[in-house]
Amino acid sequence: MSRSNPPLYPCLINHVILRSLNAQCLFHEEADREKFLGFLRESIKSHDLCVYAYALMEEHIHLLFKTPRDPSQSIYWLRKRYSLYFSRKYETGRRLFKPGCKAETVSDPLSLVCFILRDPVRRGLASDPFASPMTSIGVFRGEDLPIDRKALLSLADLDTWLRLLSRPQSAAYMEYGSFPDPEEIRAIIHSVCSPEEKSSFHYLPPDRKNQILRELRSCSVTYSAIREHLGVSKYEIDLALGRIRKVPEDGGKTGYAENGCPEEEKK
Repeated sequence: MSRSNPPLYPCLINHVILRSLNAQCLFHEEADREKFLGFLRESIKSHDLCVYAYALMEEHIHLLFKTPRDPSQSIYWLRKRYSLYFSRKYETGRRLFKPGCKAETVSDPLSLVCFILRDPVRRGLASDPFASPMTSIGVFRGEDLPIDRKALLSLADLDTWLRLLSRPQSAAYMEYGSFPDPEEIRAIIHSVCSPEEKSSFHYLPPDRKNQILRELRSCSVTYSAIREHLGVSKYEIDLALGRIRKVPEDGGKTGYAENGCPEEEKK
């Protein structure tokens, strides 16, 4: 029997998709989206949410967030508050959301943010991700949105975000769609790092190396393609993505960073 409520984990970055029941529209006007964002702001304060991105689409909602508390409680609260508001305003008297939700923990939040913010473009609702009011992309323009801008900029600097989101993408990101072909991979690598950086990759400053690796993964370039072109191992890529931490000098075991959430020291 399938699980109706996938597990959500505290201290990890969770991606949740809330879908409407029977494909009904969740937001009839912009005021409805503003109301949902108001509830999201309240949840940030009451449940200690760190929100990286959102997309309030017509029939579903994307949320990418982290919290030290039980994430399922914050999702339950958001669904309940918005459902009550919607039912009273439009006098529907019926369930708004499908039971349960689609949820996953995230190992590469950079690409997931890009995926979420480009959702209106993929669905033909906008020609440019920056032209859509449905997502949290306005945070890069300095708009006051319920987004942790500091957490976003810890993944990549502002120029990198603007370059990634402005770049035309025929394929979806990462595991959400097809991967680029060899010609596209060469073009992507050329746009991300210069020929000089490619030829002397291992001698680049660590911050620049990590930035390049994160950008390549956000553009769906596979581990094997990165290894072929830059001579970088999967272990080094996972370090750059924050999926694992370095082996301690005392020879201890490699610790998994659990999507960027530091492990607690054992007392």
